[in-house]
Amino acid sequence: MTNKKTTILDELLPTKRMIIEKLNFGSLMGYRQKNGAINFYFRYFFNGKDHTYPIGPYDEKLNANSTVPSQLGHSVKSAIRAAELLSQEQRLLSTQNKSISEKQVQAKFEKKQKLEQESKLKDKTLGALLEIYQKTLTNHKTALNVRSIFNNLPKDLLAQQANQISHQVFDAEISKISRRTTSIGDKAHVFLRAAYGQAFRPTSNLVPKKDFYDFEINFNPLLKVTTDYIYDPDNSRPLSDIELKNYWENLKGKEGHEAASLRLHVLLGGVRMWQLRSLKKSDLLFEKEEDEEYLLLQDEKTGAPTNNRKKKKKPHTLPLTDPIKKELEILKSYAVNGEFLFSANKGKTKISEGIFRDWSRKFEKTNPNKIEDFSPKRIRSSLTILFYKLNIPRDVSNQIQSHGSTDPQVSDAVIERHYTWHFKNLKNKKEALNQLFAALNPPPKHLKLVKKNSA
Repeated sequence: MTNKKTTILDELLPTKRMIIEKLNFGSLMGYRQKNGAINFYFRYFFNGKDHTYPIGPYDEKLNANSTVPSQLGHSVKSAIRAAELLSQEQRLLSTQNKSISEKQVQAKFEKKQKLEQESKLKDKTLGALLEIYQKTLTNHKTALNVRSIFNNLPKDLLAQQANQISHQVFDAEISKISRRTTSIGDKAHVFLRAAYGQAFRPTSNLVPKKDFYDFEINFNPLLKVTTDYIYDPDNSRPLSDIELKNYWENLKGKEGHEAASLRLHVLLGGVRMWQLRSLKKSDLLFEKEEDEEYLLLQDEKTGAPTNNRKKKKKPHTLPLTDPIKKELEILKSYAVNGEFLFSANKGKTKISEGIFRDWSRKFEKTNPNKIEDFSPKRIRSSLTILFYKLNIPRDVSNQIQSHGSTDPQVSDAVIERHYTWHFKNLKNKKEALNQLFAALNPPPKHLKLVKKNSA
């Protein structure tokens, strides 16, 4: 019978410590517990005090010659190697009047802080961020849009911590949404970017958003999402001159109130549909001072949503040219059962923006020269470009399309001037809309535009 090979650890008694190996700076110590398990420590002196630093347990099944520990623990040789490395590190730290034990305490403190932070941010998910963003919105319609997007986002994405989501995650997730429906993908990009913008700078607006503080957002990942995945943030890329002409020519030959509604949208310079759809017969008025007929719309986009402006509407007036009157007559003859001119039930109620988009897309399908990636919003931006090419003064085209009144930094006085001027500028706006009609209906076959002067 062969005798078991003895080692220095056999001399180590329960609950006792023993020097296993003396080093140039400190030593390797062993400690046997009551149950027989052995743990290794690095022992050293620093600032006149005795210090120990844990190395790990002893693995009796590990090859005695191994200098690399196993998952269960160390051999004597691997423990000596670990102690030598600690000895070298402590010798270097001693020159800086530091200790590896202090480093260990700092590591434990940082780990504790990290756990506390994770616990604090446990409920600060992307879903929670969107919930708070929705609640801070003063525009009810926008809040409903955010809720709709919120319901379309993947649940696993919403469950992730908002302060740890990388822009690569958004690249992949929003790309999936965009493939399902471009509109949802585009809006998801816009609203997520806005929500992160609020959380990243919670005091940047006129009213601080204190609810965002706890998220501790220090970046906006949507700023890094490439446009390869998002088709167009607002679906408003302008049509080319030929595409705009094809769209108009296709509508010209169509009968009925739907086609008249779409033509009127163009003839009025691409006014916002949520304004135009509320138009009533009683909104067709006459301005005595300028001797002009006009239609009266309401503009709710009047700057920052402060208490003074929150639900305040402003008049948006547009003159009636002969082509506009012609289309209005078609709408009035259809609306025999009510006041609303943009209606799908003969004037009883106004249409939704969704119905208007459906009409627009329905007629576009009949267009022999189909427009790639068509969206009704592209009509408005196309007419903005057309006004520019026709040398229409910027302030006139802005008033027609109700631009320039939504800046949160604009004062109430400036906004008042903007809307008061609507009534004093009917003739200039009428001239601009007549030029628009002439450009869309030139004698030649191709759309002819006046070039902007280089001077």
